Amino acid sequence: MQRSSTPSWLLAAALLLVALLLVGLPAASAKPYQARTLMRFDEDKRGDNPYEGQPTQNAEYYADVGAHPFNASDLVRADRLGDGVVAPDGSAVVFSRRVWNYERNVSSTTLWMRALSSGSSSAAVPLTPFAWGASDNSPCWSKDSGVVFYLGGDDQQLYQVNVGSLAVNKITSFPLAIDTMLCSPHTTTIAFSMKIYPGLSIDETNERNEAWQAQSTRAYTFDKLYVRHWDTWFEGRRNHPFLASLSKSNGVYSLSTPVDLIKDVDADAPTLPYGGSEEWSFSSNDDEFSFTRRYDESPAVAWQTNLDIFTVQITNGQYSDPSPITAANRATDTQPQYQPDGLLIAYLTTKIPGYEADKYRVALYNRGDGSRVILTEEWDRSVGSVDWSPDGSRLIVTALESARNKIFSLDLKGVVTPLVVEHGNAAPSMLPDGSFTYSQSVPTAATHLLLKLSNALF
Repeated sequence: MQRSSTPSWLLAAALLLVALLLVGLPAASAKPYQARTLMRFDEDKRGDNPYEGQPTQNAEYYADVGAHPFNASDLVRADRLGDGVVAPDGSAVVFSRRVWNYERNVSSTTLWMRALSSGSSSAAVPLTPFAWGASDNSPCWSKDSGVVFYLGGDDQQLYQVNVGSLAVNKITSFPLAIDTMLCSPHTTTIAFSMKIYPGLSIDETNERNEAWQAQSTRAYTFDKLYVRHWDTWFEGRRNHPFLASLSKSNGVYSLSTPVDLIKDVDADAPTLPYGGSEEWSFSSNDDEFSFTRRYDESPAVAWQTNLDIFTVQITNGQYSDPSPITAANRATDTQPQYQPDGLLIAYLTTKIPGYEADKYRVALYNRGDGSRVILTEEWDRSVGSVDWSPDGSRLIVTALESARNKIFSLDLKGVVTPLVVEHGNAAPSMLPDGSFTYSQSVPTAATHLLLKLSNALF
């Protein structure tokens, strides 16, 4: 067999490059920043929930363990923080926290809250009850910052927890699990998705599921693409977005009958396999909802990248048919975000149909005249997420640069200013004064939440 003719110096250089990418390349020149740590994995703040005879804290376990190389056990013992979501009044941030018991091989994901008042040094406190097997996720706030809605329970239904009393109420009892959820700014409407069969109601889908599970022999027949996208199989059910009105009585919320926005359309919204609530948005006054969907009803979806943003008008609990606002672009349009005053929708877009490696640009859609402008055509970075500053004068975006996921400010003329440039940063969530929380991961520590103060932003 012929030996490779690749020079040894080239192989060494390649290995060095891989190593640098794993630990992080040198940072691009930028001004140093200061941020306040909100919460790390501070085991003594977990509370007094029983672990049934097992070590109640990771700290207790490690007190009896000497120094040793980091191993798989250490990796799975590390707690996991979810993205922070700031209250509308800026008083607190809520996030999920996953803990895992090594000896019992069981996890628990609950919601925690940390006060953000000036000079506050209070620790994060549990917001939802601890239970092994719990999976509380997708928190969003009521307009008055007094209630947090979330998905939880074995059946993944909608719950609310009162921030003051910690009273928990279950709002929905659908026969199907809720996959994605988003609250409107004024708490008048809630959006959520479920896996249903196109053209069938929630109850009809459940009946079909039960009939399927009752069969002693089950098999799928695939007659169009997709059959599978990465590790997600397309077996007939689709993620459909629903809207329902919210009402409150004696502090407890309830939902109107939910409406399936795309009914018999054989498509997913959010898109599979990776889409979530970042593909949805409500206007600032709750009169419009936007979502992203792919054209899954066509087999050509397997070699296309065409995603479009659709808008739905909301009037007194009635919903219009979805209308596309990006149909002229045959490539990807996604992640709509309404400007606080409601005039513009910022979103991410690509230009080359079918080209998955195309960079994501930030575009602005004018709801008044339907015009569109791209802000970052000349910026040689692919944007990962986009959100508005509270005054609507600029955008806060994330983008990968020099092996770091950075946070930038983007004004409406396309001028980019770096805000957070070290390590891997994600999920900025804005406070009314322009400060924001974000999550950060580093090679030498677990992911933690930070607060970036407004006086250091621009």
